[in-house]
Formats: sequence, C-alpha cells, structure tokens
Amino acid sequence: MHIGFTSMYFFELPIDEIFKIANELNFSFIELNSELYCLESSNKSEKMIASEIIDLKNSYNVNLELHAPYVDINLLSYNKEIQKTSWKEILKALHFAYLTEIDIVTLHLGRFPFGLELKQDENSFLKKIYQRGVNYLKNILQFAKTHEIKVGVENLHFFPGKFPKYPEDFEMLISDIPDLKITFDLAHAYTISDVLAEELMKRMHDRIINIHVSDVDDTTNDHHISIGDGKVDFSLFFKNMKKYKIEAPIVIELDAIKVCGDKISNLRYRKDMLLKSKSKLLNFAKQ
Repeated sequence: MHIGFTSMYFFELPIDEIFKIANELNFSFIELNSELYCLESSNKSEKMIASEIIDLKNSYNVNLELHAPYVDINLLSYNKEIQKTSWKEILKALHFAYLTEIDIVTLHLGRFPFGLELKQDENSFLKKIYQRGVNYLKNILQFAKTHEIKVGVENLHFFPGKFPKYPEDFEMLISDIPDLKITFDLAHAYTISDVLAEELMKRMHDRIINIHVSDVDDTTNDHHISIGDGKVDFSLFFKNMKKYKIEAPIVIELDAIKVCGDKISNLRYRKDMLLKSKSKLLNFAKQ
C-alpha cells in the first residue's frame, strides 16, 4: 500500500524541507499542491524548478503526485473568461507535471453558480455551462493522455453547486467522457453520508486511480481532521478496497491548522500528528 500526504499540511515550508520530512517519516510520496510549488520562485524558470524537484525525488527516494490548482479556479463558472482562465491554469499544472515526471494529477471541476445543482435531464443555462466545462476537461484530458499522465476528477464535499458529488454526477460525465478516471475523496463523500461513500466505491471502483483520506467531525461535519477522530468508518473503507480490488495510492489529506491548533508552529508536534494518522490508517487496514 502506497501512502503519501498532501504538501498543504506543511504549507509554509520550502519544498526541499517537505521532501526531507517525507523521507524521515517513511512516506512513499507527496501530493504537491500546485498553487504552492509549481512556480514558487519568480527568478527561476519552470524548467529549472522542475529539474530541482526531480533531483529531490531521486535524492530522497520520494515519489510525487500533483493536485492541480483549485483556489479561485472554476471550470463551471458562469463567467466564460473565468472558465477559460481555469482551463489555462490547469493545463499549466499538467505541463509542470510532465516536466517533473509526475504521472498522477488530481483536479476539481468546481461549482455551478448560485448553488444550483445540475440534473441529467435538465435543459437550462446550467447545461450550457456544464458543456463548456466538459469541453475544457476533454482538452485537458487529451493533453494528459498525450503526455502519459493519469488525471483523476475528484468527488467534492457537501456544498450547494459543487460538482461532481454523487454517482449520478459522475455518470453524467462518463456519458460525455467514457474513459474518465476518478480521485476518490473518502471524507468528501462522508460530508454527505456514509451510504454515499459506499455507493461511490461500488459504482466507480474500476475508475479510481487516486484516493484522499481524512476524517470528518461528527458534530460540525468539518473534514481534513485526524484519522480516527471523526465519523468515517475506515475499517469498512478498507474492506471495500479489498472487495473491489482497488489498489490506488492513498493521500493523507490533513489540515494542519485544524489538526495542530495553537501548536502548529511546533514542527515536531506537527510531524507526530501526521504519523499518528498514518499509524491509525495502517491499523485500520489490518482489521
């Protein structure tokens, strides 16, 4: 089982420090957040940064995935120019993945305007926005295929207008993009229901190429908290992994502010909290 963590957990640290931590804590890979690291230095070219990252991968024997940009990115925006800019930014991230020899990239589609939800049989302005977004996604996936990169579209958390969230959302996408692949976010599904988490794994298991895990607070429904501290049934998750023969890499996706609180500046404590989640995850996998 390949287990990594999101670079967002150490969001303020330079990339070489994060590689060092991954090696120290015996993680097999890091999922780089592209907003943080793709073009972190204005006085270095993209190729120079990519070369340095490849050197770090080799030096520390730590592999990489990439999370395409999602802050202020929306392929489902009402604004055509925002859609177009989002497409360009995601393509830029994919090009960076190619330069750094990264073969798995996760992306978010975004959110429909006004919190509206798109239905399969709907004939409205939402469908037009959706179709433009799908056309951009097809272009992104064609670039990825040409450069031998696997792209997983992530299921999003409960929030009005977020898409895709449900199996029916993915089925809509699959009707337009038959070879669509998925990054399955367990906690995102649990912000809606445990039943949804099971249903997504059951119906989409043969398309899952990447997995994000964190826990979900039983009271607030907040996610990205430490493994074992919320309502996610990780034992059932691993049973379903075995049942459906899913062998995708697993990213522990914690929010350092939520997990560490006022101890966030204590790097040793922060590492220990990440290791604690990893240990609990491995224990759940053995059950």
